[in-house]
This record gives sequence, structure tokens and C-alpha cells, in this order.
Amino acid sequence: RRVVACHIYEKYIKKGAISEVGGIQERLKCDMEEHILKIRNHEEMPTTDMFDVIGRVCLKEIHDSVWTRYKGTPRYANTINTLNKTYNRVSVENFEYIKK
Repeated sequence: RRVVACHIYEKYIKKGAISEVGGIQERLKCDMEEHILKIRNHEEMPTTDMFDVIGRVCLKEIHDSVWTRYKGTPRYANTINTLNKTYNRVSVENFEYIKK
């Protein structure tokens, strides 16, 4: 768990990381850096919820910058239309095996 937590921090959260996630406030990055330092020095153990706040920030960023734009495109409308025509449609022909 320690190695994975450090890897996530180094790859996605640390300032200048290879795949740095945008939208994370500097305060959150500093808090996480302190937490990771304690983990590396074996002063703390990583917890299962240590990335929850940053995860919510990332989800909000995706919603605001990607999802809302995508939802207004013709491609999204076409996808929804196709799904509505394809799935969850029941007709009498679906029950031909029932004999009265």
C-alpha cells in the first residue's frame, strides 16, 4: 500500500509530475506531500481514503471540463438516440413463447 500511494503521488499529484492532474489546489498538494513524506519515513501508514478529496476534485474537473461540453454535442445526442432505440424496448413479439 505504501508503494502504491507514493506512486500515485509521484505520477499524478506532485507538482511537475509526468501526468499531473489539473485542478488540484496547491494547499491539497502540500497536505498530500506532507502525508507522503510521513509514509516514506514510516511514521504513518497509507489509508484507504487518503486520496478521496483529490478524487472528488478530479471528478468535478472531469464533469466541468469534459462531460458538460460532451453532453451538448450532436455525437452525444446520437449516442443517446441509438441507445434508446436499442435497449430497454419490449414489445409483444418478445413474448411469443407464451401461449394463451
